[in-house]
Parts: sequence; structure tokens; C-alpha cells
Amino acid sequence: MDKFDQLLPHLQSPIRYLGRELNAVRKDPAAAKVTFALAFPDVYEVGISHLGVRILYHVLNAQEGVACDRAYAPWTDLAAKLKEQGIPLASHEWRRPLREFDILGFSLAHELCYSNVLAILDLAGIPLLSQDRQEGRWPLVLGGGPCASNPEPLAEFFDAFLFGEGEDAVLEITAAVRAWKKAGADRGELLARLADIKGVYVPEYFEPDYREDGTIARVRPRRAGYEKVERRIVADLAAAPFPTRPLVPFAEAIHDRVVVEIARGCTRGCRFCHAGIIYRPYRERPAEQVLELLRQGLRATGYEECSLLSLSAGDYSGIEPLLSRIIREHLDQRVAVSLPSLHVQSLKTPLMRAILKVRKTGFTLAPEAATERLRRVINKPFADAELLETVEQVFAHGWKTIKLYFMVGLPTETDEDVEAIADLVQRMDQLGRGYGHPQINLSISAFVPKPHTPFQWEPQVETERLLQIQAEFRRRFRRGRIRLKWQDPRLSNLEGIFSRGDRRLARLLLQARERGFSFEGWSEKFNPPGWEQALAAAQVDPDFYTTRPRAEDEVFAWDHLDAGVSRQFLVRERRRALEEAFTEDCRISGCQESCAVCDLEVIQPRLSPPLPFPPESGPAERLPAQPDIRFRYRLRYSRRGDARFLGQLEINRLFVRAVRRAGLPMRYSQGFHPLPRLIFGPAPPVGVASEAEYLELELNQRLPAEEVGRRMQAVLPEGMPVQEAQEIPLQSPAISSMINLFEYRIEAPQGQGAEWFPREALLAFAERDKLPILQKREKGERTVDLKDRVKGMEITPEGALRLLLRAGAGPGVKPGEVVQHVFGRSEDEVKDLTITRRRAEFKESRAVRFPGQAVRMRKR
Repeated sequence: MDKFDQLLPHLQSPIRYLGRELNAVRKDPAAAKVTFALAFPDVYEVGISHLGVRILYHVLNAQEGVACDRAYAPWTDLAAKLKEQGIPLASHEWRRPLREFDILGFSLAHELCYSNVLAILDLAGIPLLSQDRQEGRWPLVLGGGPCASNPEPLAEFFDAFLFGEGEDAVLEITAAVRAWKKAGADRGELLARLADIKGVYVPEYFEPDYREDGTIARVRPRRAGYEKVERRIVADLAAAPFPTRPLVPFAEAIHDRVVVEIARGCTRGCRFCHAGIIYRPYRERPAEQVLELLRQGLRATGYEECSLLSLSAGDYSGIEPLLSRIIREHLDQRVAVSLPSLHVQSLKTPLMRAILKVRKTGFTLAPEAATERLRRVINKPFADAELLETVEQVFAHGWKTIKLYFMVGLPTETDEDVEAIADLVQRMDQLGRGYGHPQINLSISAFVPKPHTPFQWEPQVETERLLQIQAEFRRRFRRGRIRLKWQDPRLSNLEGIFSRGDRRLARLLLQARERGFSFEGWSEKFNPPGWEQALAAAQVDPDFYTTRPRAEDEVFAWDHLDAGVSRQFLVRERRRALEEAFTEDCRISGCQESCAVCDLEVIQPRLSPPLPFPPESGPAERLPAQPDIRFRYRLRYSRRGDARFLGQLEINRLFVRAVRRAGLPMRYSQGFHPLPRLIFGPAPPVGVASEAEYLELELNQRLPAEEVGRRMQAVLPEGMPVQEAQEIPLQSPAISSMINLFEYRIEAPQGQGAEWFPREALLAFAERDKLPILQKREKGERTVDLKDRVKGMEITPEGALRLLLRAGAGPGVKPGEVVQHVFGRSEDEVKDLTITRRRAEFKESRAVRFPGQAVRMRKR
């Protein structure tokens, strides 16, 4: 067991760090010509869901001679232990120190992850500043993602950035690194090779000049022929690589489903929207390809849900026949379909009905502004009546929850615009009273100006003003069924500083690292007073970057990065916003406003030919009735090695997906969200290995028990072998009611059994009549008599502890709790023990022995 393995039992969520996900690619880094670590600077559950990282992981590992692993920001408990024990941060699967990779590529999804970038570099033992990595063998530190549109606050820390889409460019970057390694050239030669790749920005080749008032006079190119960096664009999604075997984590990811990107870009022209600019033009993936990617993804993962991803899924050409085809094709497997992003204008009754057929757990709309005037300013020109009609249709079709997104602080906003949000939401609440009073979740965020948008010149509203608005909304929605969610305005202010920041903010980030700041996007980790101190120490005036008005001819820190959309277009759109003028979607009007991103030869909008609707005589869109006949099976399986860290929720998800991949003819539960009928035996505590785990499942078709076991074994992960499988009578009681007790073996670390388990403590426990202990559980505290739950205990000749714990009625106790209270050990010390559930004893009332003989032990 290495040092990192020893840390796992002491972590809040060890499952984040196990690796070994289903469909992970396992390559030998020693045999690779280039090693690449894709780093996502947030917690694992967020990073594993990021589609961009998944695509690049697939693209890189498909290349001969390239080996790619991943890395995520360790949560604060692991970060502290790595520092304390001097263990360098390593990659997710190989556990190879990040500093040993050729390329360390960060996905920069939002500005509030910047402190995590520095934390990862620091924990990996990599010098923070690029200038300190000129000598020696350090990885090339590369950045990409949305924040590469203005990476200047990070410029001092990175060697290069990729501005734009990476499917093709990342291969050119790895080829350049491979050739550079072969040539044995210096680091300057590598940067020169990278600068020749379209979309790659090397900060070292540009130098900003500042005026006395702090504004930028110009950004000077320092390399001939390298005056601008053009955004990299994938011309055709149909030709772009996409993973067909998506990663399936053990932990619950924030987007835990098969995701297929059906379109990229958006031309609705919301003037605040960063993604609407940096992902132009609008390109759709062909519908037949979408269907095939879904088939392969569902088959390879066993997921019970899929998602059609784009900036506005309802705008996809032929979205209704596509949904209908998906529903009919996967209905027998009860696969649900979700559309995560919908515009009010794209929500028509037929689309609602299509969505309704698969799931109606919640519905999301983003009006952003509550008055028609302000919606004209931001270029979302729909009427209040249209919005209210849509909301009423949502309620009428049976949705019980609706989520609404609004912004405050938008340009030209007045008090009336802010008050209108509450008024409009309350009108929606009144509409809901006729439909069972659905839940309304209201999410309000502060407008943060973004680079390359028409609103990049606009001031951000002062934090004090936002706090006042927040307090008023909380007062107004203190009671009732409207739930209010609001990001801390001070966090929005920090985001605004970095959004339009420049290289001088490196001082601020260094101050943040010295103070140990990380995970600013998590409210419980954000430290407003600490950031105020860091701003003061770095001599950074936050108002200079946020609330200061900007002239239209001001030079921005990102002006040398060409998003493809002309500055003239952005200025024109800003002026139209102030005139409350509407700019029509170019998909409808044609290229009248000329944003300049398209060359109309290679780079241009691409639409998918709509699919025909399935014939009415084809497969139905309603769930077929299940046959009356059914068959029950019971499996015994083990949980060894890292599998011992899986909790019962993770085990449930794992088996729900495993039976789908195994192709078993499962019987499903009833209700709106049907799941395979699975019954689990009593679970051991997290961190306890087991040779006696039980699962019961129901099938619609009889199969030999050996085949059921063989199919399940083929799809279960390493460390979870199937030990036995048998068919059982339908009338058999549930497995949890049949078990009398469990036997455990508890081993002390490094053979210290005599020290850990003194016989005097065991004899003292045997002599006691009672030993009440206080247990802390999620539902509160309770007192349990340990003597009542322990059937027997003895010390083996090898110095291990053999323990029998009663199962069934009454509160249970954990093996670790027995060691704590009998042998006087702390909760943290107990985590160093190796605990294994060895077997189960079944009740004598039935002639069932599954497995083995009953265990009988006496007090010693």
C-alpha cells in the first residue's frame, strides 16, 4: 500500500480519487512519445462531467504514441494531507506526479477556478510562474476553454493557451511537442513551434503598455508575423471526433448521463452572452449521427438517461422527430431524454408533449429580464404574455417544478425592472394554483460583463447595490412556495475582476495562493474578508475592473485575440441595445448584420436535414405492459481493494447500469421513473471490504443462474467478483430479513495486533452487562448498547480480531465503533485498520445455507 492509498480512508469522499472508471483508457505512459494530463481545476464530480475534457481525452488516447490521463482539483482535506506529508499531486488513473508529464493542459471553464489552477501547480511541485520553468524538465502548461478568450490574468503562469475549439488543434500541439522532444531543442524553440499553430496564444510574444491612468495604451507583438491570434473553429461537427464509450464514474457526477452534443454555437444574439460569441457559427450534428452516438453511448455505459446538449436544444432542426425517434428506439429500456437548455421562443406545445413522454421532473426557463423593454435591450424580445402562456402550458402538461433564471444589474436596468421580476414570478405562482400549485425555484444572478460581447464596455453594478436588491428579494419571498437562490454578490464582483482583467492581476492570484485560497465557486469556501486583504496587498483596485465606465475606443487586454466576430459588429450591437432595437437571428434573416465570423465557404452555419417522423404503425411511445411471469435470482459478490470505498448509493447506481450493459431481461419498477427491480442486502460501512454482499434481481425471462452470474461478472468493475448465483422462489423473503449476523476480520496496521487488541480489554468487555455508546448519524444522535449487538469476539492466532455482529432488527453498529469503545481507539485511528466482512449467517428457521455453515463463538 503506497502513501496515497493510506490517505484514502481518512478523506471525506475517497471515491473521488479512485480512478478506474468504466471505459477509462489504460495506456502505458512509459511507452508513449508524449504524455498529456488534462487538468480540470474543480472537484471531481464537476470535472468528470465536463464534455470538453471527455472529448479531448478520447481524441488524445486514440493517437498512437500519445498517452493521456486526467487530474482534478483535490478537495481541501486531501490538499492539506498532501502538503503535510510531502506527496506531490498525481494524475487520476496512473497516479503519476503531474510534474512528470510532457503537457499539463487546464480546462478554464470559469474565472472562479483560477485559484485552483495555482493550487494544482503548487501541490504538484511545479513552479507557478512560467519564467521559473525555463530551465529543467517541466511540463508545458497549457490552457484552454471559455476563459482562454481573455486569459491575461493567468498569462504569467501559463506557457500557452488554445483559443477556440480543440479537437484538431490538440493533435497539432502534441505533434509539435513530440517533434521538439525528438530534436532536443530548448524551450524557446517549443514556444515558436506552438505559435505557428492556428489558435495557439503564447503570452511571451506579446507585451502590454500601460498609461498613467492604468488603461492599456497598446499590446505590442514581440514576434514578426504574430500580431493576432485567431480563434480555432471546427468547421463541421459531422467530421469531428466524439466519444462513443463515455466515462462512467463511481461517484455521482453533476451530469450523470450520456451526453451527445447536437449543435455548437448560437445566433440568437443575446448581448450579454459570452458563449453566443465564442462558439459561432451555429453548426448542427446530423440527426442520424446523433442517433448512432446515443446507441453506442447507452450500450457502453448502461445509463438510464441521455441528454441532447447545445446552447439552445429547442432550436435544433427537426428536434421533435429526433426526440420521437429516440423515445421509440429506447423505450423498452426506459431511457429518459433531457434537453438542458431551452429558449422561451423555441418552446412549442408539440415539443412539450415530446419531452413529457419521457420525464417531467423539472422544467427550466431563462427569461433573464422581467420587462419587455429590458428584454429588447438584451435581445430576447418576447412578450410577457408569451412567457406566461409558456409557463401555464408547462403547468398544464403536468410539471410540478419549474426553475427560472433572471439577472440583475443589466445595462439600462431601473428599479422598475428589478421589481418586475418579483411581480412576474408571483403572477406565475398564481397561474400554478389552478394546477396543483407547482414549485417555483427562482435563481437570480448578477450580470458580469464578458470579453468579446456587445456589453464588454458596460460597468458592473456595485456590490452594495446588489446586496440591497438581494435583501429585498429575500424579504419579499420569505414565505410561500417560491424558493430563492442567489450567488453571493461579492463572488460576482470577484468574477468581474478576472473577467475583464489583465496581467497585473497575477499579483492578486499570488496573494491568494499565499493565503491558501481555493474553490471560490463553492460558497462555503469563499472568504470575502481574505480576498479584500489580498486585493489590498496586491494593490489592485477592484472598481477599475468592474464598475468603471469604458469608452468605445478603449484598448482591451484581449484585443490581440480575434474571436472572429468583428469589433464593429460588437459596437453596433451595443448601440442597438441602448436604442432597444432587436437584431434578428441570422438563421432566419440571413447574414444581414455581418458579424464576420463566417467565410461562407468553410466556416459557415451547418444545419441537419430533419428526420421524418416515425410511422404511426411503428413502435409505440408508451411503455409496454410487462409480462405477468417473473423470475428471481440471488447473487453473492465481493468488494475488494478500492471497491470497499463505494457507498450504498454508488453501489445502487453501479448495478442499475451493470444490468443494462449485461443485457439481462430485467423487470422494472412502476411509476414515472422506472428502474430495474433490484434488492440489496445489508451494506457494510464505507471502507470495509466484503466477501458477503448480496443482490436480488427480477427478470422477465428465465435464464440459467450460471449465465446470470457470468453476464454480471463480465460488466462489473475490478474488485467485485461474483462468487455465487442461484435462482430462488418468488415467495422467498427479502435477503435483508434472512441474515442473522455478519462475521468480520479486523487487522491492525503493520502487524500491531497485540498493541491494538489487548486481551485485557476483550475480557473487560466480556464481563460487562452493558456498554451504551452514542452514535452520530445523518438523522441525529442515538444511544445503542454495544453488548446487545456484539454476538462474539476473539483474537486469532495471527493477532487479528474476529468479530460477530448481529444483523436484522434494531440499530446496527459498525465494526470500527466496536474497536473504538472496546479498545479505546479514536475514530481517526480506526480508519487505519483493515476490516473485511467474511461471511453471513442465515436464520435457522429456513433450510437455507447461503453461503457456508453457521458460525458459533463464545465470549473469551
